[in-house]
Amino acid sequence: MDDLLCLWRAVRNGAFYGTKIRAPHALVMVFLFHKKPFREQLQAIVKLTFEHTKNLASFVGVYKASLLALKVMHGGHPLGKSGLNPIVPWHAAVAGAIGGYAVWSKYSNVNYQIIMYLFSRVLIGLVKLLSEKGAPILKDYSFKEVYPVLACVTWGLVMWLFEYHGHVLHPSLKKSMDFLYHESNTWTSIADFLPSPANVAIFALTWMNICVVDKEPYDKKREMKKARKVSIKPFKQAPSVPEGFEERAWQSLEASLLCLHKKVAAPTLGWEELYGLVTDLCHQKKAAWLYALLKAHLASTVNRTLKTACVDHEATMGLLNMESTLFVDRLVQLWEEFCSDLLMIRNLCLYLDRTYVMQTAGVLSIYDMGLQCFQEALHALPALETKITASFLREVERERHGETVGRATLKLLVRMTSSLQIYGRHIERPFLAGSEVFYAAEGQSQMEAANVASFLLHVEKRLVEENERSMGYMDGNLNTKKAILHVVETYLFAPHAALVLERGFEDLATGHRIEDLKRLFNLFERIDQLPLLKASWTRHIVTHGSSIVNDTSPTSLELDKGMVASLLTFKENLDKMLNQAFRTDVNFVHALKSAMEQAINAKPSRPAELIAKFVDAKLKTGNKDGSEREIEALLDRVMVLFRYIQGKDVFEAFYKKDLAKRLLLGKSASFDLEKAMISKLKTECGSSFTNKLEGMFKDIDLSRSVMVQFQQHHASQLALSNLKQKMDMQVHVLTTGFWPPYVPTEINMPAVLLPLKSIFESFYTAKYQGRQLQWQHSLGHCLVKSTFPKGRKELAVSLFQALVLFCFNGRDVIGFKEIKEQTGIEDGELRRTLQSLACGKVRVLQKQPKGRDVNDDDEFHYNAQFTNPLMRIKINSIQMKETTTENTETHERVFRDRQYQVDAAIVRIMKSRKQLSHALLMSELLTQLKFPAKPVDIKRRIESLIDREYLERDASNTQLYNYLA
Repeated sequence: MDDLLCLWRAVRNGAFYGTKIRAPHALVMVFLFHKKPFREQLQAIVKLTFEHTKNLASFVGVYKASLLALKVMHGGHPLGKSGLNPIVPWHAAVAGAIGGYAVWSKYSNVNYQIIMYLFSRVLIGLVKLLSEKGAPILKDYSFKEVYPVLACVTWGLVMWLFEYHGHVLHPSLKKSMDFLYHESNTWTSIADFLPSPANVAIFALTWMNICVVDKEPYDKKREMKKARKVSIKPFKQAPSVPEGFEERAWQSLEASLLCLHKKVAAPTLGWEELYGLVTDLCHQKKAAWLYALLKAHLASTVNRTLKTACVDHEATMGLLNMESTLFVDRLVQLWEEFCSDLLMIRNLCLYLDRTYVMQTAGVLSIYDMGLQCFQEALHALPALETKITASFLREVERERHGETVGRATLKLLVRMTSSLQIYGRHIERPFLAGSEVFYAAEGQSQMEAANVASFLLHVEKRLVEENERSMGYMDGNLNTKKAILHVVETYLFAPHAALVLERGFEDLATGHRIEDLKRLFNLFERIDQLPLLKASWTRHIVTHGSSIVNDTSPTSLELDKGMVASLLTFKENLDKMLNQAFRTDVNFVHALKSAMEQAINAKPSRPAELIAKFVDAKLKTGNKDGSEREIEALLDRVMVLFRYIQGKDVFEAFYKKDLAKRLLLGKSASFDLEKAMISKLKTECGSSFTNKLEGMFKDIDLSRSVMVQFQQHHASQLALSNLKQKMDMQVHVLTTGFWPPYVPTEINMPAVLLPLKSIFESFYTAKYQGRQLQWQHSLGHCLVKSTFPKGRKELAVSLFQALVLFCFNGRDVIGFKEIKEQTGIEDGELRRTLQSLACGKVRVLQKQPKGRDVNDDDEFHYNAQFTNPLMRIKINSIQMKETTTENTETHERVFRDRQYQVDAAIVRIMKSRKQLSHALLMSELLTQLKFPAKPVDIKRRIESLIDREYLERDASNTQLYNYLA
């Protein structure tokens, strides 16, 4: 909000200052040079004053508003409290150019005078600046043809010179601009929005003429008749000046000045008479003499004042013996009194300032001359200069240790040193040097005493304090602010950056301390050490990610359910760190990707297999674990892990096997989720990756169509109707290339099922000639109606379970060997089947002797006491579990496919290169292969291709391979 108040106050200052400057000038010029009636003269004065006032207030407003806009564009807050000062040097020039074109580009007498005035000051200032910088002096060009451009350039240059090189401008111009643009940067109360009594008086006297309106028309002819001609004749001889006038005038002036310094009333002459004396002396060509006496008086006065203050008769009251706080207060008091006296002297000698000083090169304005006298007097007292520096540093040290200091007084002290051009030597450089020592020692002590989180908080606190100190009483000096913040970063934090990461990063990252990590990132960014932080983050990801993948705890080994869930949680926490603490920095994004790839692929194939099983479990349960939208969001997160795995072919093999079971056994919870997952895989890996998966869905759809045709086929339905036992049949006809390979199993089909199989084979071979059907009994399942003493039940079982149950249709007790002989089921499959029927949760059979394992001598009894509250009961949990053999077969199948890909890649590379060394061939292969391959396996494939005469070793160099066409 302070910035907007500064803008309003700047406009107010422009209006008051424009009125103050133009009204007297217009009054004199109109009455002296315009021969018009009095009423028209008043109107001319009002018009000229109004135009100047309006333009100056408008320009100040446009300039400050432009600075505010540039500040916002530079990243500042539009309602900040930093004051409307330029952030970078070119801001002043741009804002000045905008204001110059918007306000002063229209040609008028007033604008012309202002532009010429500024242009001359700019030229003089630039010549001085270019001379200081060692550059050649620029030539002056005409402005009449390009006046609007001249207005822009002039105001842009003058504002730039004023803001950053004010010492090269004319002192009177600099003082005027200080009032307009710098004084408005501070305000204390509502009274700041009201004009001072002096400004009110000038403002009222100037504008009261606006209200003067003559109701009667002005009759110029009648007035001319009544007017009398008055002629004033000059003296024939100029009057002589009384002898000793100059000495008496100076004595009166000096006596009044001494009264001014002592704060007592002048003994004889008033201020108007004294002003007249100064004017008369200037008219008598005594301006240089008066200027020299005035300078000597000021030098003597300030020397006497400072020496008296330093060697007060009471030793404890002398400036040099005061405690720092009292010293600063007393020195600032002396400075303000001196400045107040100097302003009064400048006003008293205004005629001297506006004539002799402005017309004489190399002569300072009265105000600047007074500052020079103060500076020289101060320089003559080295002990006092040293005391200024020591007291300022002591106050800063007290504030850094938590004590309260007078910031307003320190700000005035800093402004004093700036005005005297000793700020850099006596304030800034000692301040920065002392801060380096202070923060170096504090950094060492803090690292030894505090933990990492507390240390980071302390560094951030110190940065905020130094920023507030710079804006508070370092007078907003941007160079000092930048330098002190650099000192804090360089001496307090930078030397301990590596130790901070070593001692604390792991705890912060593991504990998900987002705020501390954000603070850590900001500090490392300040010292340009983000690569160091990124390296620590990468190590954290690799270490913890690899520990999850390599976990061998019992909890993890149970189908490794915990690995994928842990990886998802780990990745979610990393994303929070990346987005909230590390601001999604592109380098940290790349680091996360590479580190996760390294961690997940610590075991080449296992993560891919487990991710496929995790997806299988979620697609089976569906929205039991949440809404469909939540499940899809979870699948999106799983796809992020999928991107990291290198063994995508392993994922494909297990996903295809699990998808087959879900489709054929009706285990899928939602076909929409299934297709959504296929779509995600297609987007990630391309259509070639999902061709077979999409083909499986097509087979399911075609199977439904085939069954509809079968049910409408007259001969088939007639054959089914002639069967003694009526049964429904659902057949899935699958394309061999799309589905996982299944080993055909021979079983003894029950007599009741053989006719169904025969009828469908006849229908299918007649409709699709040339096709062969191969029945996969291991994938079949049945709904068996069973009658128990306690009620009828429908048992949803696999085909193998149904074959076993059919054995108990006529008998209550059967041994294992006899069941095996009747069903023809493979030994291991039969044992798992009997376990599911006699040892699971649903026990329709009973085993003797009791136990989990099925032995050759075990007998199985029909469970006449079986009961269950459900009508339809599923008995397939053990049957559907993946065996170790199936898992091994899947991995072997993937390995065989990889061998073919390696062979094809070797031949493709050698065909294009003709001859290649072993090292280059290995490097090229590892680049092209999309899965992790061991050098030993690649070497075996090379040997295999040599044996099959695709390649040969070079006769002169065994490390070279030649391609055989």
